[in-house]
Amino acid sequence: MERWCTFIGDASGRGLAAALVMADVQRILREYRQQLSGPAGLLQHLNRSLCRLRMKGFVTAFLGIYETSTRRFRYACAGHPPPLLKIDADGCISRLDAVANYPIGIDASEAFDEAKVYIFPGNTLLLYTDGVTEARNPANEMFSEERLRLILGKSDRRPAELVQHIERTLVAFRQSRQQQDDQAVVAIAGL
Repeated sequence: MERWCTFIGDASGRGLAAALVMADVQRILREYRQQLSGPAGLLQHLNRSLCRLRMKGFVTAFLGIYETSTRRFRYACAGHPPPLLKIDADGCISRLDAVANYPIGIDASEAFDEAKVYIFPGNTLLLYTDGVTEARNPANEMFSEERLRLILGKSDRRPAELVQHIERTLVAFRQSRQQQDDQAVVAIAGL
């Protein structure tokens, strides 16, 4: 069975310290990938590992595993904004928010939950960090999840084009205002 793992995370803080934490996250996930037990198990292992390192701060994370043969997408969330799923058949957009736990790196005993959805050809999964929805324009308005939902709802673009469109829209929205937080967007089309 072919499986794909999708991960997006955001370390608290800024600069080199946050970058080093995310480097640790990547290393831990790579080392543990052979014991792939599912999204909740991976987040639990990652959480315990980061707690052992006694890092300062925390990491929000969303981790999903897509099985190509069944189209099943199991996921777990640790304090991260829930991704959006657009169903092509009816244009419906839903949040993958059936499970939520505390961010990782805070409490080594935290147990993680997981949920599942099915992602079919034509569906689009959109993952993002809070730096996207919390971006502000000169009038101090936030970009918001609603704006992101509107873009996704009107889009018939391929994933790379959708991400580029969101990036351009964010820059235009901020106008001359400086970017305050890291921003990441990942779009995935159902196989």
